[in-house]
Amino acid sequence: MSSASSNGRERHYKWLLFACPVLFVCGFLVLKFSFPAIYWSIVQEDDALECQQALCYFLSSVVSCSLAIRFLRNQQRIHGLLFLGLAVALLFVSLEEISWGQRFFHIPTPTFFQKYNTQHEISLHNLPVIQYRLSKMYVLAGTACAFGWLLIPRLFPLQRRTAIRYFLPDWFLTLFFVPVLLFYLYFMLSPILVARWGCEVCRIGANNTPIILRDQEPTESLFTLGFFLYLLHNKIRQNREQMANQLDGPAQ
Repeated sequence: MSSASSNGRERHYKWLLFACPVLFVCGFLVLKFSFPAIYWSIVQEDDALECQQALCYFLSSVVSCSLAIRFLRNQQRIHGLLFLGLAVALLFVSLEEISWGQRFFHIPTPTFFQKYNTQHEISLHNLPVIQYRLSKMYVLAGTACAFGWLLIPRLFPLQRRTAIRYFLPDWFLTLFFVPVLLFYLYFMLSPILVARWGCEVCRIGANNTPIILRDQEPTESLFTLGFFLYLLHNKIRQNREQMANQLDGPAQ
């Protein structure tokens, strides 16, 4: 009875998480069209959303490192090394989001970044060679995170699907990743729509158009929050499996 009650609560939590991005998007749409000054202020560089993204990436790095340590202790080396690599990558992205603390510590921009960085700050992702590929990277990441749970396990034998699930966000996190996928897909298609059919309303950032470039910030915020929740869910799953193994140990 207790187990059934616990499973019921868990299902409710999952459906609640599934619905959360809808409320998030609706809230930002209300802000954008009813309170544009407030919306514009929070989507700027180094404002609330960018700080939230950096924090989520940092916390995700911590959780990923914790997952890696437990996997390595349990002799699951492949999982451990992959999550350790992910932890390092997430820490790197977190520091990139805040320009490696440049504005916090009032560090002057070196000549190289003054010349080549599109925002004249200390960051690699705003160098043209990387920045022009970010939209494709977000589309790929958004697709994998949103729908990987549905497609990728089918490519593996049944006995390996349990191990694969650690690398894919679960179904109830899908809507955290869909907005960033749709925004950057639209960003990539917008120039084609304008050039081929003269659809000026589709031009991102133009006057009197519904979508502007800074709209990327709410979608990226949802993405980072979803990724943190994915890793946190992995940690809960790992702890449960550890406890189950400990309980089964004496009986074997």
